[in-house]
Amino acid sequence: DWQIASGVSAQYLRTRLASLRSMNFFKGRFGDIDLHQLGYDGSQTSAEDDLAIWQRAVPAQFSGVAVFVPSPADRMALAIAHGGLDAHTHSDWLVDCAVAIHGEDVDWDTFLDIVGRRGLAVPAAVALSYLTFEIGIPVPEPTMARILDMADGVGLSRWSSVLQAKPRTDFGGLVWLSRGLAKQLRLKRKKGRLQQEPPA
Repeated sequence: DWQIASGVSAQYLRTRLASLRSMNFFKGRFGDIDLHQLGYDGSQTSAEDDLAIWQRAVPAQFSGVAVFVPSPADRMALAIAHGGLDAHTHSDWLVDCAVAIHGEDVDWDTFLDIVGRRGLAVPAAVALSYLTFEIGIPVPEPTMARILDMADGVGLSRWSSVLQAKPRTDFGGLVWLSRGLAKQLRLKRKKGRLQQEPPA
């Protein structure tokens, strides 16, 4: 049987469903599954785009089961949203972006729209700049220029996103404190996103 990774009972989890964005489950020693009610956290809200993700989804097969997967533009935006603000902890999200770009079927206009709606301009600028200028993965020049313009246009809040994307290895005392404050403010904004009623 699948077990809840946090160790709480199913009955307890049921009472908290309205306030949880995701839940982790595991089965023996065969890995785990991460189930989400919403793809993005409360600091990246867009009710319109929550619906549009499903409209853009692509049919696929997973172990013989018919499923829908996010479009390449959505996969990139989700990877940046999940990984770009704690970029120092792992880099698999950059690999996800690179794979989507190499597939050459990213709808860049859709990607720009998602980035704008979700407030992802700064982490997207960090990610795409790294992939383009450091790794050599081609992002269309007009897209890169637009992302950089969007990131420049968010004002002082861009420093919060840059601090949260910065590797911890080169933190000084002031940067460490500033990053901690920026992250706590973001986590506070995340709370209260889910409004659905718990199941009867």
